[in-house]
Amino acid sequence: MKKQPFNPLSTPKFTIFGDNCRMGSYILFIRVEKKLNISFGRFQKGTPVLVEAGEYLYLGSALGNRPSAAPLAARLLRHASRSGMLRAHRIRRPMAKRFKEAGLVDAVPRKIPSKHIHWHADCLLDRLEAEITGVVAIRSPLRLEEA
Repeated sequence: MKKQPFNPLSTPKFTIFGDNCRMGSYILFIRVEKKLNISFGRFQKGTPVLVEAGEYLYLGSALGNRPSAAPLAARLLRHASRSGMLRAHRIRRPMAKRFKEAGLVDAVPRKIPSKHIHWHADCLLDRLEAEITGVVAIRSPLRLEEA
């Protein structure tokens, strides 16, 4: 039998593993539908960067020290939102439901809060040509993105 090449889009949309805490690190699978020129805040003094159409990974962490907080779910739901009146990423609603099932949040938020561009990833994820297609959430109090 011929081995198939790895295709991140064929993996489950949500993979959640690790201990029972509500903080952790994550990987976003992002599909960019067409070539984009994007300014990433002050990066390169605001000079636009060419982002080719294709598949990308974004690694991040959401660590917090408040016992009642849910930083991992909050950060991922924020990434799956867009600013202003732009529609959220299609994965946001099922993501919120999956996080509730996994105990990462106590309740599924009904309203999507308005998002302000803060991180470099926001500059890409706010564009309608970019779509989050999958999430790996690693529940851990350790910052794992660099490793």
